Amino acid sequence: MSALQKIETSLSRLSGGAVSSLPDALRARAETIPDLDAFARHFAIVVDAELSGAYHKFGHGKDVRDSKAFFHVREADFASALIGAAFPKAPIDVSATGFLGAYQADRVEEAVSVLDQEGYYVWPDLLGDETVDQLIALLGDVEFVERGVGVKVDGYDPATAADRGANRVDVASNLSLVQQPLIQQFLLDPMLLDIVQRRLEACPVVTSAHSWWTVGASLDEKELSRAALLFHQDKDWIKWLKAFVYLTDVDEQSGPHVYVKGSHRDYQDRFGEEPKFSSRLSDEEMEKVFGADRICAVTGKRGTLILGDTSAFHRGAPVLQGHRLMMQLEWSCSLFMSPSPALDERVLTSEAQALQASAPRIFANFDHAAREKFVADRSAGKGKGALSKLGRAASKLFSR
Repeated sequence: MSALQKIETSLSRLSGGAVSSLPDALRARAETIPDLDAFARHFAIVVDAELSGAYHKFGHGKDVRDSKAFFHVREADFASALIGAAFPKAPIDVSATGFLGAYQADRVEEAVSVLDQEGYYVWPDLLGDETVDQLIALLGDVEFVERGVGVKVDGYDPATAADRGANRVDVASNLSLVQQPLIQQFLLDPMLLDIVQRRLEACPVVTSAHSWWTVGASLDEKELSRAALLFHQDKDWIKWLKAFVYLTDVDEQSGPHVYVKGSHRDYQDRFGEEPKFSSRLSDEEMEKVFGADRICAVTGKRGTLILGDTSAFHRGAPVLQGHRLMMQLEWSCSLFMSPSPALDERVLTSEAQALQASAPRIFANFDHAAREKFVADRSAGKGKGALSKLGRAASKLFSR
């Protein structure tokens, strides 16, 4: 069986037999993959996890480390497109007025094009003051924790936000945000979903909502690394997109988000297999490899939206004055490599449930039973080797 035939077998399994052969466009893209046999093997493991729900198991991320290391730029794009063949883009009601307002076709096209070329798209002053105030208000009622210190903080309070012992203070549980109707409206905004799914080439899966603030507690390199204030790449999924929202005004002194333009496309050509994802690198190293002209710091008023493919190198600049409050939303093409427990379908609003009925793939991460099992296994220290059987099954399937 050729590598292409193995991929088609996996795609047929993933789609329930609906897609049994590669369309010409995907067949042409297969030719860009340097090691198609290895791709077929890793894609089979992805499909096994999709069909079994193994991505919801505690320890899943560690069990698929080899696959995680394999899916770089070309491989990730191809895998996401294959997943999109099985789970096509969701229908979008372009006449609906969503969280971000009326659908803007020109804006969607622009965002997708810039994301493809540069990895990031900045939408200045998108959210009005009233909406920003509503988001900040709900953050006052959720628990945060100082990163690396473990000190709990009872909600965000702008009057005391800068008086912390850590550089970064994170929401303790993303479910505390996802359960908020306002956050669900944001995550499921038609225009935003359309940008995401065009970028992913697949129906998007809601993975999380998060929030944090950063302060200038320490410029020690270890503490900067812990707070993600040194250059790094994310790799939680095969292919994904994040939305960052400034909830405070951000200038050069208050820790702007910084990214390396286009590095989501050429990091592998410039670095090869190194550095590993989540490695921390200095500004000097970034300038040496990519050039200073490609390093972009995003300043802006509160309400500014930043869409980012964070496989590009990025960081938060250290806060030199005051504090910076952010919110982050995330979607992926698949839950494969998932590092965290599922969400809970019981928190979905009636509007979200209506969308779930027509586009269930978007809500694949909402599974109360899987969340409870993950939390229980994590507490018991289980999960090691959870996907080893899947890997062996994939190898056996294609050994013929």
